[in-house]
Amino acid sequence: MHTSPIPDIQSSPDSRNLIIDKVGIKDLRHPIRLAERSGGVQPSVGLFTMAVQLPAHLKGTHMSRFVTLLQEQQAPLSPDEFERLVRKMADRLKEISQFGAHNQRSHATVRVALAEPVWIEELIELVEQQALCELYGLLRRPDEKHVTERAYENPKFVEDMVRDVAARLNADARILAYSVESENFESIHNHSAYALIEHDKRRA
Repeated sequence: MHTSPIPDIQSSPDSRNLIIDKVGIKDLRHPIRLAERSGGVQPSVGLFTMAVQLPAHLKGTHMSRFVTLLQEQQAPLSPDEFERLVRKMADRLKEISQFGAHNQRSHATVRVALAEPVWIEELIELVEQQALCELYGLLRRPDEKHVTERAYENPKFVEDMVRDVAARLNADARILAYSVESENFESIHNHSAYALIEHDKRRA
């Protein structure tokens, strides 16, 4: 079967010039084997959150490699070995996702320190304007089609979401400091995609 190459979107350059403090996968359940003091091995299930810092010039991370490298790890893990594994993941990430491949439902959390009052509606609008599309509690089928197609025409990774919101918060003089998190709940994986930017303008 002939397949066309998948564009490596995540390795493309990014012009927003914003470092992402943490980006990766969250709440991944995976079998693990723990080394026992007696020399044996104890099987268990780990709940993993694995993230790296993303430089300002890169668009995104290649999250599939977090899972792949975890699956390749066969020996029991000590805390130091797990830390080395995460560093190894940061060096070997590869992209396998494709536009329109599957759906994700996103949840954004914004915390702010204010120099003056800001209406909560303003913050909600700021976040929603950076999302794929608006959310609606109830839609007719023709409207569902329109909203779904609109979302596919404006795809965003968690990296895009936190950077776009952070850029708006940076431009607002009323915001002294903030953290913005985005979590995408995957439709075909048993983990979430996650990104975080924190910034305190008072320390800049």
